[in-house]
Amino acid sequence: MLPVDDMDKNGILTRLLRGDICTTTLYGLEPMQVNISVDLTAKALKITTPDGQSIPYNFRLEPQKQQPPHNIHPGKWEQRSSKKNKKRKGRGI
Repeated sequence: MLPVDDMDKNGILTRLLRGDICTTTLYGLEPMQVNISVDLTAKALKITTPDGQSIPYNFRLEPQKQQPPHNIHPGKWEQRSSKKNKKRKGRGI
């Protein structure tokens, strides 16, 4: 998701998984030198300038819980199976 050179992506990922701080260039409107590290307490990346100033970004690294759709209507089979079986009263044959 970050605008990083394709040749450098695998190296950055392996260094981040080891817990290292990676210095790389982000290519956006103008190339920018940044430091990337992993913040385990926040479960997020920490992107800073070489001066130490934090760079905000708008994505998280944890999987989102998918909400089930609210407009699910049960089919005919599900409606029939939810009825209780009642004992038949009357004469048997």
